[in-house]
Amino acid sequence: MKPLDWILRGLILAGLATLFIPSIRLPRPRTHPRLVLLVDASSSMSSEGKQNQYQQLVAELEGLQGSVILDAYRFADSLAPLKNPAAVKFNGRRTDIHAALGSLDPKDADAILLVSDGRHNGPDELKGKLLPTHLWVLPIGKENLPDIGIEEVEMLDSAQARVRLRSNLEAETVSRLDFYKGGNKVTGREVRLAADRLTELTVPLPQDGSKTTWRVELDSLPLEDRLDNNSFVFRAPQKSRQLEVLFIAGVISQETELILAALRVLPRIRLSTHIEVAPGRIVGDMNRQPDVLVVGPIGADLSNRTQEKVRDAVRKAVPIMFISAAERAPSGLRNLFPLKATRRRFDPSPPWQYSPLAELLMAEWHPETGGAENPSQAMYVARPGAQTLVGKDGATFMASLNEPVRTVGVELPDLTSAIRRDREGFSSFIQTTLVYLIEGEGFPFRFGVEESTDASLRLALFSEVEVTGGGIQAWLMPDSHALNVIPLTSHSFRLSGTPPAGAYRLSISWNNQRFAPRGRIEVTPAPPEQPSRGANHELLAHLAHQNSGELVTITELEELVESLPRRKTFNFKPLKTPLLVILVGTLFLVEIWHRRKIGLP
Repeated sequence: MKPLDWILRGLILAGLATLFIPSIRLPRPRTHPRLVLLVDASSSMSSEGKQNQYQQLVAELEGLQGSVILDAYRFADSLAPLKNPAAVKFNGRRTDIHAALGSLDPKDADAILLVSDGRHNGPDELKGKLLPTHLWVLPIGKENLPDIGIEEVEMLDSAQARVRLRSNLEAETVSRLDFYKGGNKVTGREVRLAADRLTELTVPLPQDGSKTTWRVELDSLPLEDRLDNNSFVFRAPQKSRQLEVLFIAGVISQETELILAALRVLPRIRLSTHIEVAPGRIVGDMNRQPDVLVVGPIGADLSNRTQEKVRDAVRKAVPIMFISAAERAPSGLRNLFPLKATRRRFDPSPPWQYSPLAELLMAEWHPETGGAENPSQAMYVARPGAQTLVGKDGATFMASLNEPVRTVGVELPDLTSAIRRDREGFSSFIQTTLVYLIEGEGFPFRFGVEESTDASLRLALFSEVEVTGGGIQAWLMPDSHALNVIPLTSHSFRLSGTPPAGAYRLSISWNNQRFAPRGRIEVTPAPPEQPSRGANHELLAHLAHQNSGELVTITELEELVESLPRRKTFNFKPLKTPLLVILVGTLFLVEIWHRRKIGLP
């Protein structure tokens, strides 16, 4: 073979071999390294001392223009390109470093330089996303300045607030805590702040309704770092109002007295009675419309006048609780009672469908009625359209779903002995049932608003019954904004999130059921940060080290730029390079043509 044949064949084999290599890293010369500048433009950076530091940084960057390619961005609530680092306006409402790093696309940068005071006030904890390139951090602001502030305010109930105060001072100090409603100071007290840790105290507040907005302020110290965390705005939870409860009975009896005794010990209840002690003779009455009507023990001896009282409540959509001791209901009320009589004991077997509320409502009281031997004792089953809630040992709780009146029927054949065995349990059961009637779709949950801004929404969630096993999920409607749920006790939880400003209602999911507690949640824009003198060096150092970088000073900036690589590599993918594929194909055709010309096969 001639040398030309060997050359052609060698080129073809080399080209084919190259095409089957996925990628080849090749050096690419570059004169200057590329640096991404990320500037914190929040209001906390606007103090005079920090502005002086930043101007020094700008002057240093201008001196490095001939040795570095600079891509600049500003961030506060969000990330945006920055054309001129010298003209940035420090007016962002709050600092969200986590969102800024998560949104940044460093492309082919050699390093990222974060310029910030580390005052992260974003919605999430700073998890420290690993970046594809080194992160260098230049802190703006002084380190280890005196700093006190309000860490948290938690409403224990409508009359008490728990306040947590933070201090990094080396010795105990005295400050003052004041509570304002609108522009008027309502209460205040001196507080002793423990050295270098949290101080917690409980402050009684006057009850002032569900829409009360409070502002709590902590006096500042001389040369203190900042003032923005010394003021905290929160809303008191909904004030518990007294329920107007009307108890109706047709006769004075042992059962009647026991039910009345259970109602009288309930908190937040204003009880009125309508009891027929004799035909046409009524003891007690209610002038105003009740929130709930309790009828029991129901019997056929209710007069027409008393039955008309019940029917009038139905017309006014007043929720009703019927208590039965195995009597037959009066004919004039039977269409309201969510049970019907049968001569057999209740059979808790399919096809009955049970609600998880059964175990909730009967959790603290399980009367033992299963041993009754009287075969003529009338038991009850649900009417069509009623929800069956089954307790233990045969005790039954029925809830009517027929609108517009929510109706509950409780069947207790041995009511007297059951109540005497567990008076406290019976009272708790009655209270839970009343809450179910009032709250409706929100049962068993209610909530209070602790803080409601688009930077931080916190709700205190309470349950009338013990919640075991977790599994609670929470959303803000109508846009299904998910909230974090943190269990505090078996009856209380904390909900948190960062929804946009607007009006919402709360939706809860638990045990495959949905609940909608009453009340609207107004989310308002968060107040802007205030200027500060200090910087959180600890947080900034953690971010830098997590992303293979370090803290730097302005004087070290030139050295940092000099350490960046001047040469870059790029991935060459032969099979995805059309010119190379065409070239190899052309050489292959030339080689075939050459062999044919010289007579080779």
